[in-house]
Amino acid sequence: MQLKVYFSDFFMVDPSIIEEYGAFDVSLINDLPLFIDPFLLFNSTKKEYQICIMGY
Repeated sequence: MQLKVYFSDFFMVDPSIIEEYGAFDVSLINDLPLFIDPFLLFNSTKKEYQICIMGY
């Protein structure tokens, strides 16, 4: 029995396909220090992003 650690393991996708696509084969069992900086949304010129922060 193999432990399913990565997205590619769980969804049975060849990791080379994920890499070729330009995506990150994320670990599903570990916390990763990836986040969206709210100030990037707040200072964005796109209304869609401003609504996420401002709520209107």
